[in-house]
Amino acid sequence: MGTPVSKMDERIADEMVTYSDKWFSRQDAGATKGTQTEVFRAVVPREGADFTETFNKEGFEEIFTSDKVTLKMAGPYNSNMLYRDSLGICKIPVYSDAEFTVQVPMGTPGLHLGDKHGSKASHLMIVRHTEDGPVTFNEMLPSSSEETIDLHKRLSVLDLVVKKIKENVLVSDCGPRVMEKVRSGWDGSPLGDPNTMTIRDYLVQVITKMPEDIRSGRPGYVLNDSSDTEVSKDPVKVLALINALYGGENMKTFKAIQPPSENSQFISHIHCFQLPDGVVPECMASTYYDCDIILDLKKKSQNIDQSEEEEEEEEGGLTRQSTVARS
Repeated sequence: MGTPVSKMDERIADEMVTYSDKWFSRQDAGATKGTQTEVFRAVVPREGADFTETFNKEGFEEIFTSDKVTLKMAGPYNSNMLYRDSLGICKIPVYSDAEFTVQVPMGTPGLHLGDKHGSKASHLMIVRHTEDGPVTFNEMLPSSSEETIDLHKRLSVLDLVVKKIKENVLVSDCGPRVMEKVRSGWDGSPLGDPNTMTIRDYLVQVITKMPEDIRSGRPGYVLNDSSDTEVSKDPVKVLALINALYGGENMKTFKAIQPPSENSQFISHIHCFQLPDGVVPECMASTYYDCDIILDLKKKSQNIDQSEEEEEEEEGGLTRQSTVARS
């Protein structure tokens, strides 16, 4: 007997078919043809610019339907801001390697977990920060085999970062972007000693010392605890949240994306949370899709398999299964 297919698996699979039709329909109507990577590199600007004309020309209005989409520049902000930040200096890096940056999202981390949920301080995101290599708008859209393998890599990096925070490693083990933030802080003043500071202490310092103009600007920054009290300026409370989330034995990692209908940013950004017993809140289940399910569906549709060989990555000692495409 085969493995039972869950309702969520079926829902995600059905929506992927719908989004595939929309992706190729826009190409049939004269929009830029190619993989997500090819289209992204061709049409998304590296500098801040009004994206309205390109958005309409590319037929994206049929795909990215959220009222959170912001095409015109609102100060430094629009729906390509995360991409621009990924190429430069992101606000709160947590880990970086040669390809990816894991960061704490700005705005209100964990907002969609719902009222009085205690896991909001665990919210992380991963984005690619290079101007080459695969890059996607959203994993619900069709992926090339290279883009699917890249998804696998990003999920592996998130697992690595969670492990580092759980072990409370030194910031020197978290990549160059974190080290630069430790040395320079928000205004040129160090956040701590880069030789002795741990990743949890760094998170406390980088959050609580955020300048007020950034904290109150757009998208701003609000960190709520389990009573929905804003605690982002209180070092003791921020550390207590981090210790509880990454020290709790019942905490399980949930890695997810929002579908294009929910996106406010156009570059793919996988979200990561620590949830008690891995239980996804009901209010979140319909808008955050499990990336392990998405990866499995893509691998099956593309006949991609994982060999039993594991290769040791030099950066951070990351162990990954080698992913190969069958002919």
